[in-house]
Amino acid sequence: MADPIVETNYGKIQGFSLTLENGLEADVFLRVPFAQAPIENLRLEKPQPPKKWEGVHDSTYFSPSCTQHGRNPSITDTDEDSLYLNIIAPQKKSSESYPVLFWIHASGWATGSGVSHGYKGIAERWAPQGIIVVTINYRLGALGWMSTGTKSFPGNLGLWDQLAALKFVNENIKYFGGDPNRITVWGASAGGASASALGLSPHSRDLFQKIIQMSGSLYAEWTTTNRVVETSEKLAEELKCSNKDSEKVKECIKTKTVDEIQDAVEKLGTTRRDVNTMIYNPRIDGDFFPDSFEELIKKAPKKPTLTGIGQDEGSIFTTLPKDNAAIDGIMISYEQQRNYKREDVVKFIKEVVASEKVFGNRVKEVQEKLIDFYVDRDVPENPDYKFWVQRYCDNAPLQVLTLV
Repeated sequence: MADPIVETNYGKIQGFSLTLENGLEADVFLRVPFAQAPIENLRLEKPQPPKKWEGVHDSTYFSPSCTQHGRNPSITDTDEDSLYLNIIAPQKKSSESYPVLFWIHASGWATGSGVSHGYKGIAERWAPQGIIVVTINYRLGALGWMSTGTKSFPGNLGLWDQLAALKFVNENIKYFGGDPNRITVWGASAGGASASALGLSPHSRDLFQKIIQMSGSLYAEWTTTNRVVETSEKLAEELKCSNKDSEKVKECIKTKTVDEIQDAVEKLGTTRRDVNTMIYNPRIDGDFFPDSFEELIKKAPKKPTLTGIGQDEGSIFTTLPKDNAAIDGIMISYEQQRNYKREDVVKFIKEVVASEKVFGNRVKEVQEKLIDFYVDRDVPENPDYKFWVQRYCDNAPLQVLTLV
């Protein structure tokens, strides 16, 4: 069968057919542009709609991943020109348009990619069920979240990228057999928090119908903080771009190479040893979020929502490679695990989870409660290092703040 060609509002794209294990066919379209390349004058600006193209756009191979927060040895094919999405759809025509899953990847707004899950496994799982899956890239790290806290440089560009992709899907998914009135935004970790954000913002909340939040919500401790402004100011200083005029800061950073930016990020540190390990993240900016979350949720339309966490979710802090740029501030290495003991868990609670800086004059009370519940509860007679590593995982910041 000939490779599928679809005409979108911006031009024609050619994908390819994939035969599934059950004999059915799926149509796959990779590297579909949903915005102009955020390079040169468009760096650090809101995404612009793609320009219409002549001829047929080749969508038979993946785009690069977006530039990572710090250099990530597991994701090496990266580029600023990365605002593309991928569409995996059942080939069989249906009397009714197919529902759409819109996937937002994880990794702390710092690393990761819409490419990381490939397309074959997605096609095998979802196409036979009559579901279209869309995976997206969005800008990460400083290039996606840097902000001076001003109207001219407010940040949240990664969320604006997600919105641009969602708009593209709303306008064009019908050409792939999809139903723009049956879109579920689905994400994990930072992707789950992003799904939550899209459900609140007046710019995006009417563009989809359902939400799946896996291991993340906008209300989690690690999702939003104005500390990103302080971090951004330090990066501007390191890049010799400091200026009281935010526009001049932005224009200066536009002249820097990606290597110069990543060198500066790595010199300053890609994470922090804190409950919120993120260096760059969303903030209430007066635009994407024009009000507090409490006020926005009152105005947002109610949507069917699935939310939850995985069993032993805290184990992520013991299994990821040490050079993970998003969360390595609170990881314990394989070498440390072999000698892990009660005192190490207690130290982590006192220095990171419940420090005096966070809890002030309540610190002793909070620490005692956490140690009693997360450390000293139901301890076996001769606990080994595996037991204490498990207690550390139970105590991970993903869950601990719910106790107090």
